[in-house]
Amino acid sequence: MKVVLQLLLFVVFFNTAALAQVSQRDYNLDFKQTKNNLPIGWHIVNSEGYDIGMDTSQLASGTPPLKIKSVAEVNSGAGVLVFDIPDNLAGKSLTFVAKIRTENVSEEGQVGIYGHVHHKVDFKNLEDLKINGTRDWKDYSITLELAPEETDKISIGLYLIGSGTAWFNELRLFVDYKNYKQAPVFESTADSIYRSSSRLSPFELNDQNQKLLKDVALVWGTIKYFHPSVAEGKWNMDAELFKFLPKILSLQSEEQQEIEFINWIHKFGEIPSRLNNKQDHNEKNELKLRTDLTWIAQLDYSDKLKKILLQLSEVEPPDQHRYIAYFAGPDHPDIKEFSYTKASVDDIGIRLLGLFRYWNIIQYFFPYRYLTEQPWDGVLEEFIPVFHRANTFSAIDSAYLKLFSKINDGHAFATLSTYYNTTVFGNNGVGFKIKIINDKAVVAALGVDSLDREKGLLVGDVIYEVNDIPIVEYIRSRRPYIAASNEKTALKYMEPILFQTNEDQLKIKFSRNDIESFISIHTLNLDSIRSVPEKSSPPFQIINNRIGYVQPGKFKEKDLEPFLNLMEGKEGLILDYRQYPAEEMHQLFSDYLFPEKKTFVRISNNKGLSPGEFAIKRSSAIGNYNPNHFKGKVVILIDEGSQSAAEFQTMAFQTIPGTVVIGRNSAGADGNFSSIPLPFGFKTAFSGTGIYYPDFGETQGIGIVPDIYVEQTIEDVKSKKDRILQTAIDLF
Repeated sequence: MKVVLQLLLFVVFFNTAALAQVSQRDYNLDFKQTKNNLPIGWHIVNSEGYDIGMDTSQLASGTPPLKIKSVAEVNSGAGVLVFDIPDNLAGKSLTFVAKIRTENVSEEGQVGIYGHVHHKVDFKNLEDLKINGTRDWKDYSITLELAPEETDKISIGLYLIGSGTAWFNELRLFVDYKNYKQAPVFESTADSIYRSSSRLSPFELNDQNQKLLKDVALVWGTIKYFHPSVAEGKWNMDAELFKFLPKILSLQSEEQQEIEFINWIHKFGEIPSRLNNKQDHNEKNELKLRTDLTWIAQLDYSDKLKKILLQLSEVEPPDQHRYIAYFAGPDHPDIKEFSYTKASVDDIGIRLLGLFRYWNIIQYFFPYRYLTEQPWDGVLEEFIPVFHRANTFSAIDSAYLKLFSKINDGHAFATLSTYYNTTVFGNNGVGFKIKIINDKAVVAALGVDSLDREKGLLVGDVIYEVNDIPIVEYIRSRRPYIAASNEKTALKYMEPILFQTNEDQLKIKFSRNDIESFISIHTLNLDSIRSVPEKSSPPFQIINNRIGYVQPGKFKEKDLEPFLNLMEGKEGLILDYRQYPAEEMHQLFSDYLFPEKKTFVRISNNKGLSPGEFAIKRSSAIGNYNPNHFKGKVVILIDEGSQSAAEFQTMAFQTIPGTVVIGRNSAGADGNFSSIPLPFGFKTAFSGTGIYYPDFGETQGIGIVPDIYVEQTIEDVKSKKDRILQTAIDLF
């Protein structure tokens, strides 16, 4: 799909097609208005080698379809027809539907529709469906996210990649699943001037204004998440921050600053009376975490400001909030924020907004805030100078990675300025994989580019130094950038990036059979590194004719019946959760393995509570009374790579009497994750619900603790021995 993406970039920068002939509320999706055999308003983009136009020789649903045909029998290009929507449609989603027919589309080619919400809001196509060959008429659709406040233009298009012919007809467009003609058009507001810039002038940081910025972040977050007028959507809190910062930074005395803070809070409207039934409200829920407002008492201002902030914190939580919603079911936060994809990294206000936003979301919506290794208010103070000076993508990427690591959560994924975080770690890597064991890097697998080297590294070689730097120093230098719930998992996440570099060559000191040697290896661009494909393995098999073995990462619902047929009379079952499950395995096996209904997990969330509060409000149970359940032994395999759904399902299977868990502690990052949009189009996430055993025992950080612990050794890697699996087999 790189061809289509390149064409889209061409459209963004060079398209000047006039759309005046198309009615603002009729986008000519039925192709009834044509000129020069093309639908008016649509235009061909960079489609040499293709004929594109209306096919009047046939009718589809009573009208001629649009045809894209490759002129040559062999064609490596693409034919693309584009329509730029003349309106900034206001809504949450845009759905584009079209009927498509294909004829003799080459095997390496494909056909589809696409949508692009510029600038960097969303892009979707049908690449995953691989539509080629000869196919009859069928509806296909894509759904894109809309963000009117950040949208420059919306484009939709039709494409054929490779040779063959494709027809398109009955195009339909929906905004929030209603006909686009009914959708409102977004209108700019006075705050629209802040869409791509904070308009805050650069300033020097000193001890006084660093402390002041911390106070601003704290007060701003309290207004944003507690004030009812903000919840109602009356205020753009990013813009309010940008307006407030120049005022507060210009003031020198604490007395003036306090007055400005008080006036700022009053600007948002009257604060409702204290919630009289707050204590009763809390007692109705099993509160796992209370709102942390200790910072209010620590402010260097008078009691007047502190009382106003405390009064604000007691406001009844609203049913709906502009910036926070909740996903149905798990009730984890759905965070609504602008992404500022067009902002410059030089913009100090946008950088501070990112820090303030992230800090307050964790402060008020992270169920495991109490488990962070460093007190959370100290993190804000530490990172203000970091974000203040981070005026390059290398610096801001580094700042965010270090910030995300502070929440000690394996769900803190990072999508920053580059895919591999090359601005921080480098563009090159090595053509082999490693395992970190006892502060040593052990070669675990060779890549395609490593296999033909006569004097290269071998699996099992132990690397002690790189460029005269001990491996332990490499590990120590990388650790601050790794977001993980425990140390074992942090090392696992570190393995792919340990030798990421901008160097063209690495000098490696290693040991093989207790003999130390040196080797210089050339690094490779990360995009060019080729892994050796893993040997395919089935989703299930029978071991030693008596033990069922299942890989949840490959096992699908269709596999259940044939697998159960093979399990007749078998002694036991091994479920290997050292992979992310493709299905809800505990539900698939519910009628087969579980003898009775049991609660296996309790879940905390913030829905309906004040920001910062989390209560145990839900639980999950599995199974029903079943005297005919499987009577053999059930064994679960886990390690530091077992995360989230793998952990959740393991907890369910642990309710089966006699179940044995073997391996190493899991990742300790369970629960549905919530995404956080950040400035510059960045994104991260966090565990949005708290997951606990029925007795309220913790899993976050600790992970699932195995009944039989199996440590990995260097010899295991060298011999490619799976001691966890072998330990499980030996139980039978």
